[in-house]
Parts: sequence; C-alpha cells; structure tokens
Amino acid sequence: MSAPVATLPPVVAVLSPKGGTGKTTIALNVAVALARHGDTGLVDLDAHGGDLEYALRLHPIQRLDDAIRRLDGDPHFDVSGIMTPHPSGLRVLCAPASPIDADRLQAPDLLRVVDRLLRDEKPLVVDTATGIDEVTIGAFERSTHPVLVTCTDVASVQAGRKFLDTLEALGMDATRLRLVINRATAGTGLTVADVEDVLGLEASLRVPDDRRFARAINVGTSISEFDGSSDLARPFEEFADRVLGRSSGNGDERKRWGRGS
Repeated sequence: MSAPVATLPPVVAVLSPKGGTGKTTIALNVAVALARHGDTGLVDLDAHGGDLEYALRLHPIQRLDDAIRRLDGDPHFDVSGIMTPHPSGLRVLCAPASPIDADRLQAPDLLRVVDRLLRDEKPLVVDTATGIDEVTIGAFERSTHPVLVTCTDVASVQAGRKFLDTLEALGMDATRLRLVINRATAGTGLTVADVEDVLGLEASLRVPDDRRFARAINVGTSISEFDGSSDLARPFEEFADRVLGRSSGNGDERKRWGRGS
C-alpha cells in the first residue's frame, strides 16, 4: 500500500489517456523547472515507449529494468544512485532499452521503483504511458500533484473526460487532478473555456502552441532548461513554485499546491 499523499514530498504524476498530447514535453519541462530549486528525480514509467533519454540527450548506463533487478536483490537498494544525471540538476531513470526488456516488467515492479524513490523525500516527476491502466492509477494514487494533460481537440478532451469518469468509478478523488492544456492557442475549434467546461477543471497550466517546443525536443533539450525566464518557460517556473509551496499568491493557493499543507 502506498503512503498517504499528505506525507509524501512533491510528486507530480503526468497522465494522459490519449497519445499525442505532449505529455512527455510537459513532464520534462516541469521536472527541469523543479530542479532549479534542488535535487529532483524524473522517472519514465512508459516502459515500452518512453523517450526521455532522447528528449534530454542522455546516455543512461542503467535503466528502469536495472533498478527493478537491483530491488529484487535488495528492497532497500538506493535507486537514486543509478539514475542518470542531467545538466539541469535532474536525476533521470530512463525506460528499458528494448521492448523485450520492457515485456518482463509488471505493474507492481514499476510502482515499487516509485515507492523506493519516495522514501528519499525529494521532489519526483513521473512520466507515464498513454492510457488508463494499473500503472497510471498507481501513479495517480502516489502523487501529491496528479496532472492531466489534454489539448484543445475533441478527441483528447473526450479521452480526458473518460479518464475522470474512470477515477470516479474507482472511488478516487478526481478533483485532485490539475489540468494542463497543451497547445492551448492552436485554434482548432475548442477554447480553453470549452475544455475546462467539459472536464469540470480549471486549467493550472496553459501551454501555447509554439514550434520552439518541438525544436527543443529535437535537439535534446527543454524550454525550461534553455531559458528559464523566457515567455514559454515562465508558466512552468510558476507551476513549479506552486508545487513547492513557493507561490507568492494567497494562503489558499499555497494550501492547494504546497507539500506541507
């Protein structure tokens, strides 16, 4: 059983029931923004399709499957010690190198890695696979800040609605989700207000439709790493401040986002 959310350090689980929403882009930019304030971990739980190593130009020596094997031998093994360091200050645990390695992993194995990292009591960002499965639900349960990523298109918004309904059917508090609307300025027919209305959530982060995000990923960097003060990076920095309880807003905002609330 996972520890109660209130006792955990800031844990951001980035979730999306539909592919193509830019989930990994959101995860790595949030993680880099958090790393500006101290030691932060980033875990790729998308065992089959994870691509954080390419998005962050990493060359991992040990990966998620290695961590699981080490934990099999020693439940107290220090997983953070084999994570790949990133110039931003992040420590990253990348997905397995091949689908064959990924096929050997079960949901409880993946979540065991997260549980071990939570014991370090340091901020952690968890990038999950697309869809709704045991790992996604487990990541939601373990997070202090579960994030639902969607875009302003009907397919991704309806998928988000199904995700919320699924959580509610399982007896989970779907109102804990923080909504991130990616490509919010795409002009595809739905507005931010439309998305908020369908999902019943107010957007905590709006990410514009900008080619600079794709360019950054293609050269193995992030907007937050490249220029933390830019117009594109600033919302991620503000988001990270709220997660860490550093918000300059009122007490209610700190209570919503801060770990110690």
